[in-house]
Amino acid sequence: MLIKMKRAGFIPILVVLVGFMAFEGQAQRLTLEDAVGRALEVSEELRISQEEVRKYELQASEAGSRRLPRLDFSGQYIFTSEVMSLDQPPTTVNLGTTSLTIPGSEISFGDEHTVDFKLQVTQPLFTGFGLKKTHQAKRREVLAKQSEYDRTRWEIRWQAEEVYTRAQKAAETLKIARLQVGTLERHLADAQRRVEQGVAPLEVTARAKYALSRAKLQLQQAENADQLAQFALRELLDLTEQSESFELDSLKTAIIVVEVEQVLEYARRHRVEFKTYHLQRDVLSELVGVRQASYYPSLFAFGALNYGRPGVDRLANDWMFYQTAGLSLNWTLWDWKGRHNRIQEVKAARRQIDESLKALESRVRLEVQAAQRALQDAAERVDIAIENVQLTRDIQRWVEARYRQGTATEKEYLDALDDYHGSEIQSIVAYADYWLALLELKRASGGGLINLKRPSPIQYE
Repeated sequence: MLIKMKRAGFIPILVVLVGFMAFEGQAQRLTLEDAVGRALEVSEELRISQEEVRKYELQASEAGSRRLPRLDFSGQYIFTSEVMSLDQPPTTVNLGTTSLTIPGSEISFGDEHTVDFKLQVTQPLFTGFGLKKTHQAKRREVLAKQSEYDRTRWEIRWQAEEVYTRAQKAAETLKIARLQVGTLERHLADAQRRVEQGVAPLEVTARAKYALSRAKLQLQQAENADQLAQFALRELLDLTEQSESFELDSLKTAIIVVEVEQVLEYARRHRVEFKTYHLQRDVLSELVGVRQASYYPSLFAFGALNYGRPGVDRLANDWMFYQTAGLSLNWTLWDWKGRHNRIQEVKAARRQIDESLKALESRVRLEVQAAQRALQDAAERVDIAIENVQLTRDIQRWVEARYRQGTATEKEYLDALDDYHGSEIQSIVAYADYWLALLELKRASGGGLINLKRPSPIQYE
């Protein structure tokens, strides 16, 4: 059953903290939006996730470049200790009345010093779609990493809101504890005066001192809880060196919840885990195509401009330019089922993703139902707590009036005062539990409620 509440407009949380560290001996105002913005700004986990996305973007770019022509420059120098040579004997040429003798010589084929420089262009023509599938798989991996980055960002937002709410709870509990101590201190002074005047028994002073002692103990516990909550908030915001307390928003605000039709279906569309799993499955599907591409031949075209000595004319044995061009074919015909096993391995991983999706859907269904129920219970407790505060306030005023007239006992007065302060604390606990329950609904539904702004605080007389 969905909780029926008022619908609030969505607002973007855009926070820029200016002069955040400028504390001058007084509590710094810190709103919920400030805390969320600061947490996102200083989060090392978020920066690590961002660098992970960047790494996969570079890998995808590199995979795409493999499909384009590649230009390579290479050079080599080879020294050969022995070269082929041919002895040419002397040759006599008869010229009629005379003859000419050509002396013999040694003809060398090649050179013991060979130098060659090459500028080559290579273009893949066909790879069984392997390069295309690899590029697409890398692009899917980028989207999956971006999805994980989004999840990390949401988690930091939720953590900031949870820590902030707990700090609000501790701060407002501390305020009530201080008010209670102040009230009982004034009552003790009044009781002592009346005892001195002889209009009240000594028991009145003893009861007032005992009530004040209990209140001071509660105040000490509230101060410790507030210090721990403030420390947790400063730790989250990377402000551990700041010793001053923060002035936080009021916790007592009007109850709001978005009425979401078919929350589970909403979670399927918005929870990052579903998107991540689907993208990972797409990656594995592309990898199946990459593995299947190994069954096809690979064909590359190349052309090169060469400059070297002796080049292709070993008889001339001189520096020269020459060009080469051709095709390169590679085809693996048999590898003892190596390719088949690699394909089956990827398909098995894809089946694991399918089963993980089913498990995730079951887990999300339970989380949504539990969060909805917890939020409904928390909202009902808030209504009861507000009513109790009003009742105990009225009772305390009535008993105090009778106490001033002498028709109510000291115990009745202190009990009424304790009930009133206790109901105030219970209302704070109820409000905190409500906002924490709302946070769990945000998590369960995929964060769709995170941009709801808390309305103005409830004003009491």
